[in-house]
Amino acid sequence: MGWSEFVIVMLLIFALIAAILFWQMRSFSYAAIFGLLFAVGVYAMMHSPLGDQIRKELQEDKAAASQIKRSG
Repeated sequence: MGWSEFVIVMLLIFALIAAILFWQMRSFSYAAIFGLLFAVGVYAMMHSPLGDQIRKELQEDKAAASQIKRSG
C-alpha cells in the first residue's frame, strides 16, 4: 500500500470516528454528514485499484482456508 492509499484509509477512519463522536454529542446533522462521507469513501475505495487488491487478498485467504480444510 502506497502513501496515497494510507492517507485515504486514515481519512476514512477519521470520518468514522468523527461521525461516532458527533452522534454521541447528539449533533445528528454533523454525524450524518461524516457518516455519509465515510460511506462514500468506502464505496469509492472499493471501486479503485486498492479495492481490487483487497478482493484479491480475500480470495487468496479463502483458497488457503479451503486447502487447510482439505488437508485436515
